[in-house]
Amino acid sequence: MKRPHEWLAPDPDRPFQSITGREWLLVLLITLAAFALRAWRLNAVGIDHFDEGVYAFSGLGLMGSDQPSRLYPDQALFSPPLYIALIGLGNFLNGAPSDVVPFIINVIFGTLTVPLLWWFTRPSFGPEAGVGAAVLLAANEFHISLVRTALTDTSFAFLFVLALGLIAVAVEKRRFTTALIAGAAVGLAWNTKYHGWFAGMIAAVAVVPWTLLRDPKRLYWLRPVGIVFFVGVTAILCYLPWAWYIQEQIGYDALARYQLTNLRPGYLNNLWQQFGNQSFLEGPFTRASIPLAFAAALFVTERRDWTRRLGFSLAIACILSIVLGGAATIAIGAAWGFGILLGKLRDFRAWLVIGWATVFVLSTPLYTPFARLVLPTTLVSMVLCAIALDGVLNGNFGKGRQFSPSPLVAASIGALVVFLVGLFLPDFSSPWRPSRSVANAATTMTSLIPEGARTVVLAEPAAAYYLHTANRPAFERIEDPALIADLTEPVYVVAGRYARVSPPLRNGLADLESRLTLLARLPMHPKDQRLLDDKNPTGARAYLQTPDESYELILYRLNPSSP
Repeated sequence: MKRPHEWLAPDPDRPFQSITGREWLLVLLITLAAFALRAWRLNAVGIDHFDEGVYAFSGLGLMGSDQPSRLYPDQALFSPPLYIALIGLGNFLNGAPSDVVPFIINVIFGTLTVPLLWWFTRPSFGPEAGVGAAVLLAANEFHISLVRTALTDTSFAFLFVLALGLIAVAVEKRRFTTALIAGAAVGLAWNTKYHGWFAGMIAAVAVVPWTLLRDPKRLYWLRPVGIVFFVGVTAILCYLPWAWYIQEQIGYDALARYQLTNLRPGYLNNLWQQFGNQSFLEGPFTRASIPLAFAAALFVTERRDWTRRLGFSLAIACILSIVLGGAATIAIGAAWGFGILLGKLRDFRAWLVIGWATVFVLSTPLYTPFARLVLPTTLVSMVLCAIALDGVLNGNFGKGRQFSPSPLVAASIGALVVFLVGLFLPDFSSPWRPSRSVANAATTMTSLIPEGARTVVLAEPAAAYYLHTANRPAFERIEDPALIADLTEPVYVVAGRYARVSPPLRNGLADLESRLTLLARLPMHPKDQRLLDDKNPTGARAYLQTPDESYELILYRLNPSSP
C-alpha cells in the first residue's frame, strides 16, 4: 500500500517523509503571515507606474464597450492578455472599475506562491528545505513590493513555479493527464509574460540528461521525453490565439524589434545593479528571514540528535544577514545549494532547479536592469538557499545526543535579534509606503477640468486611468503635441516625468508654451519599483532622502490657436 502523499516522493535516493500535522500547521501559519504582509493597508496603494496604467486601462476596456479601444494602444508590446483579463473580470465581479482589483489579484497570487514554493521544493529536498524556502519568500520585502504593484511579475512567478512543479509530477509519475495540466500551466505563464515558455524549455533540456543518468541502456527515456513534448505542444496551443492576435495587430516582427530595445550592453554592470536593487529593496524582514528559515526547518525536522556545530552555523547566518544583508546571504546560500544539487543528478527536480537558475542568472543581466525582472532568479535562489539549509542540518546532526528544543529557541532568538538590528540599519525603501499620489492628483485635476472637455494625457497612463474613472475620459495617446496645435477649442493637457524625459513630447510642449496656461502642479511620489526603473539604487536613495519635483504632474489648459 502506498504511504500518504507518496506522489510527493520522486527522489530515489531519499526516503519519503510523510507530512506531519505540525508541518501542515507551520505552512498554514507561514501562508497567513505572507498574506498579512502583502495585504497590509492595501487601500493605501495606488497605480503610478507606466505599465500599471497600461494594464489598468486594458482592464477597463475588457470590462465595457465605452472605451473606444478595448485594449490600450500597443498593449501587445507590454504583455500577453492573462493579467489584464483578470483585471477585467475583477472589475466585472466588482460591478464597477476599481484600482484595488489589480492589487488584490497580485496579493492572491503572491500569497499562494509561498506554499507553492514549499510544494515544489519538499518532494526532492525534504521538509526542512520546503518550509525554509516558504519562509524566505514569505518575509522577502522585494517580493512584497512587487505584490503591491499592478504589474504582471507576481502572477507570472506563481504560474511559472506551478508549471515547473506540474511538469516534475508528470515526468516523475509518467502521467500524460498531468502533462496536459502542466502544459496548460506553461501556456498560462506564457500568456502572462512573453518568456513563460522558458518553463517548457528548461524541462526539455533537463529531461534528457536525467533519463540517461537513470538508465542509459534502456528506452527509459522515451516516455519522459514524450511527456515533455506533450507539455510543449499543449503550451503552444494555449498561446497560439494571442500569437495570432499579435500578428494581426502589429506583426510579430514588431514585437521582436521592441523586445530587442530592452537589451542593454554592459552585462556585469547590469548584474551589479540588480544586486544593488535587491539590497535597496530589503529591510529587517528579509534579513530576519534567514534565521527564521532555520527555526522553521528545526520545527519540522524529525531528526532527534544534534551537535553544537549547529549553533555555530546559525550564528554565522545571523552575522551575514546583518553585515551583508538578507539578499547577499541568500545568494551565498544559493551558491552552496547549487553545489549540493550537483550531487543529486538522479533527481529530475534537481535538473529543473539547475536549469531554472542557469537560464535566469545568465539571461536577466542582458536586459535593462529593472528590479522586477529578477523575481524568477530570486525565487530559485530561495530554493537553492533552502537546499543549503537542509545540507547544514544534515551536517550538524549526529549520534549520541538526544533531541533538545535549544536549537529551535536559539534560531527564534536569532531571528528576533537580526530583525531588531535591521530596524536600526539604513533602509530607505518600504513596500508599505502609501502610493496614491497619482490618484490624489487626478482628484484635484477633475475639479479643474470641466465635464465634457477634451483631455489629453501625455505618457502618463496611470493619470489617464484615474481621470477616466472620475468621468474625465482621456483615451487619446498623443505622441506629438503638434497634433493638437491647431484646435479651436481649449484642451486640457496633463504631463509628468515621462513627458519631460521624452524629447518629442518635451520639445512639442515647448513649442506650445505661449498658449499653455498652468493650472496646477501636483506632487507625485513613486513606489520603489518605479523609482528603480528610473534611477540606480544610489540615485533612488538620494531621491528618498531629498525628494524633488521631477515626478510632479502638471495640468495645463491649451488655449485655441489664433484664427
